[in-house]
Amino acid sequence: ASAALTDDAVYVAGEDRTLRRFKLDSSDAVWKLQMRAKLESSPVVVGGRLFLGGNDGKLHAIDLATGKEVWSYETGGKLVASPAVAAERLVISSDDGVVYCFGK
Repeated sequence: ASAALTDDAVYVAGEDRTLRRFKLDSSDAVWKLQMRAKLESSPVVVGGRLFLGGNDGKLHAIDLATGKEVWSYETGGKLVASPAVAAERLVISSDDGVVYCFGK
């Protein structure tokens, strides 16, 4: 998966089921979040949240500051594709053949 960047941090998801936040000027993790499934989806940052899909079929929303999950949505299949954001919507496809769209 590709990393997501903000002005002061980089977010990396891995197949080891861990999402990590690093400061841009350090190799030390600010926080780590252990998930239940592999993370093959690249994360995307929107406002103060990070979104990514898991092999458990869930789209996860993580608070950037705390590293805590604040929301999730269960789909019908694995989420190995990366989410895309445009026009105030987040779109992600699942391996069950469905494209999910969230937003206004």
